[in-house]
Amino acid sequence: MNTILLISPKVEIIQWPDDMEHVIELAARNCYQSAPGGNTEGFLKSIIKRGHESVLEHCCATVKITCDRSCSHQLVRHRLGAYSQESQRYVNYGKKPMSFICPPQRSPGTYTSYGAFRRRLTGRWSHDPFLDSLFNAKQRYIDLLDCGWKAEDAREVLPNCTTTRVVTTYNMRQWRHIFKERALNKHAQHQIKGIMLDVLERFKEYTYIFDDLGEGE
Repeated sequence: MNTILLISPKVEIIQWPDDMEHVIELAARNCYQSAPGGNTEGFLKSIIKRGHESVLEHCCATVKITCDRSCSHQLVRHRLGAYSQESQRYVNYGKKPMSFICPPQRSPGTYTSYGAFRRRLTGRWSHDPFLDSLFNAKQRYIDLLDCGWKAEDAREVLPNCTTTRVVTTYNMRQWRHIFKERALNKHAQHQIKGIMLDVLERFKEYTYIFDDLGEGE
């Protein structure tokens, strides 16, 4: 049976720097040749408030992001980062379940081409154009593989909503920049906005250096 999966975006914290606040404080106090005063949180928040964010570049965090290809294209536009993305050249989706990121207009779940994606309207069955397009893309992809095409060539028929996983590393200054552009910007596209809001809230559980972001929103 022809089956596809619609899944939601998700994030996973892969690596968080040990003793991060101490490292940032050491770097910041070196600039001013000031002695530790015992109030690291207050000192670092004042540094950030003054815009002296270069000291945040000494520490990095790594997150695994599950999203679609259109979202990952937005993500990798941020230059100051490291990315390791699932390769459509080498992953053969004809040999594993094919998944797509679920848009707000649909519900996550497993769908089949034999009626589960159809809905009854005015007494007759009506096709869902979005899900129809996904089934067609999957079938055309498999057809090309059966014709001897390599996965790196057959991928040309896959849509932007195809699932991808990106292991992403930024320094803390860059994370702040991305949160401002992708999580807190009212013009940010809904998928990357939701992802980065999730990451921001998780980061706030680890440290106070992001506490000012989102205030008054």
